[in-house]
Amino acid sequence: MPDDAPARFDALVSLGICAYVGGDLEDADSLLSEGVDGGDREQSAVAFFVRSGIRGHAGGGELGAQVRGVQELLAEMEGLPAPDLVLAHGYNALSRLLFWQGRTGEQLTAAENALARARAAGDPALEAVARGTAGSAMFQGTSTWPEVEAFSRAGLAERDRLGRIATNALATLANAAAYQGRFEESRELAARHAAELTERGDSFGVMTTAVNRAWTEHLTGGDELAAVILRESWDDLGELGERGYRSTHGCLLAMILVDLGRLDEADAIVAESAALAADDDWFTVACAHTARALIASARGRHEEAVAEARAAVEIADRSEYVLSRTIFWFECGRVLVAAGLRDEGRRALE
Repeated sequence: MPDDAPARFDALVSLGICAYVGGDLEDADSLLSEGVDGGDREQSAVAFFVRSGIRGHAGGGELGAQVRGVQELLAEMEGLPAPDLVLAHGYNALSRLLFWQGRTGEQLTAAENALARARAAGDPALEAVARGTAGSAMFQGTSTWPEVEAFSRAGLAERDRLGRIATNALATLANAAAYQGRFEESRELAARHAAELTERGDSFGVMTTAVNRAWTEHLTGGDELAAVILRESWDDLGELGERGYRSTHGCLLAMILVDLGRLDEADAIVAESAALAADDDWFTVACAHTARALIASARGRHEEAVAEARAAVEIADRSEYVLSRTIFWFECGRVLVAAGLRDEGRRALE
């Protein structure tokens, strides 16, 4: 195929996505960058949108800059107007980036736009991806559990039309079940999802969703198994050179290691994780503060622990992650009680 053939640049996007799913982040970025630089206006835009969604967690620079870049190109494409497929990719990339920023309201709006545009373009695979992003916004945001579960089950019911990507809704259902105390159901759903990812060759998805299985075990008190799961994903993501997911997994692993009494190991991992995280990856930064708070508290350095815990909740409260904010407040409460600030600790835990 000639180097400048239009079909070649369409193929570059598909190959870039395949490389990403297979965990080859460097190759994915290279293929998509070639598409950005060499395709026509619409092909270049699609490649840029897909690359931006990946760079948001793979160490491609400040999240805010990625968001602004996508928003600017989206506005340009809307003004043409560009085909629905181009706009669907744009809104999908934007929703992914907004997820990392904790802006779940705007994320849901962007995901719904991506969903509508993908449906209009007749691209069921991209529609399924957009459903998954919308589901994550609902899960972390203000939606009720019945709303989250109904939306996820509706996607699963359309698997024949949407394709196998629709089964990513199993992860949301597993998480929702865990947070409602239905742990065996959560484990079964998570196992089904992991098997599905493995069967379709999505090794990167297996690594990134390991945190869900680990957190379910943590919620049940199974910290030994949770640590094993997170340590494996931490190591595997490190081999890929990935930074966004890995830094988060590392900080969560450090928090669990504290409860297991492995303070030196926790200290080393949180230091490495914090160095990997982007400055505006608020969730990882808050997790790092929490891990340091728990380590300091366990070592009797209560003033330091309280300062770190308060920093974590201050950051978390600026986000729209309604669900995850409870994690930071719970751990802050533990630290305050251990420091002898019982009244303040009880208020944090309420």
